[in-house]
Amino acid sequence: MSVRRCGAGASPTGTTQRLATRALSHPSARGFSLIEAVTVIAIIGIVSGIVIGGIELLRKSGAFTGASGDVITGLRKTRAEAFGRGTYTAFIIDTAGGRWWGIEAPNGINLSTFNPSAPGKLIVSGSLPSGTVFGPTGGYGAALPAPFSAIPTLPAQSPNFNFCSFCNTSNPNQGFGEMLFEPAGSVQFSGGPATSGQQFTLQGIYQTANGSRVRTMAVAITAFSGVIEKFEL
Repeated sequence: MSVRRCGAGASPTGTTQRLATRALSHPSARGFSLIEAVTVIAIIGIVSGIVIGGIELLRKSGAFTGASGDVITGLRKTRAEAFGRGTYTAFIIDTAGGRWWGIEAPNGINLSTFNPSAPGKLIVSGSLPSGTVFGPTGGYGAALPAPFSAIPTLPAQSPNFNFCSFCNTSNPNQGFGEMLFEPAGSVQFSGGPATSGQQFTLQGIYQTANGSRVRTMAVAITAFSGVIEKFEL
């Protein structure tokens, strides 16, 4: 009688060895090293700084756009009220204090006696936000297109401020200027050379990572028709 030997089954020891070998061939996931974590944090900080800086620049630039828009709106409203009310109105700017007023002026206006604390019957008023001023010292510095080409804009204009062709250069109310709108549409100015109109400029300066950014805007008003326009350099 023949006897067949059955093959022995896999031993527990052999199974354990194979599992250990597989585990060594597939290492488990590891965490970040200290250097990798610091690098990631630094990148996040740089990107965040760039984003925040860009948002701040947009905010300040928007503030300048809004401020210049407020001045233009105030000017046009004061002019429109001269038509609507059938009486003289005046728009006054204080270039030193960064303020403006639109008022009724049925008897005209004298800047030497104008009182900012009691300006009269107000139509509009406002002030420039931080970072925006009447300026720069050199004014717009370039000839404007027609029909504003005869309006003085160059640094050589005298004796007025270069950034306001009709403003006072002496006390009282130094740096103040006034436009008197007539019901018929024409405009009279408190000073400046006899031209087809006058102008003043606004400037905004913003610090950026690469230095400073400057925006300059000229506001021009024709004398005969009272047309108001702005030009950005």
